[in-house]
Amino acid sequence: WIASAVVALGCASVVASASATAAPAAACAVSSQTIQITSLAFQPPAVPPGQSSQAVLAAVNCTNATQQASSEWLGHFVGSAPGIPAGCPVIDPIVLPMNFPPHGQLTRTVGYLVPASCPATGLVVTVEILQNGKVVTQRSAELTIIRPGQTTS
Repeated sequence: WIASAVVALGCASVVASASATAAPAAACAVSSQTIQITSLAFQPPAVPPGQSSQAVLAAVNCTNATQQASSEWLGHFVGSAPGIPAGCPVIDPIVLPMNFPPHGQLTRTVGYLVPASCPATGLVVTVEILQNGKVVTQRSAELTIIRPGQTTS
């Protein structure tokens, strides 16, 4: 099962896709949660302004029943001072449906553009999985924004 959607967020373009596969047993063995996030990471993990990166989420249904849920993606640019750096946009949250098959794993990919005018040093994205309006699990990841003269390891 594969689905995709495109959502425009002002200066950022967000593309989401999903696929379902069998759930890894190890993720469910260490949690009593119905749904467990197994990973959230940016690919690539660092980009310069004017480029984009994709946040990749993997989550599993730890039950033998179909689970209806949604993923809420919350992102904000960060810098050396508190708050959103001047020149960086506010990113509106997006909510995407996640319909897990029994013992199934879903992946979602959301792309984020770093505007050339944004002086931030990072982009933090938090994904919350919700069922019946309640957060059942969440995870965050940070994209490194490469400033001129900066190297990455």
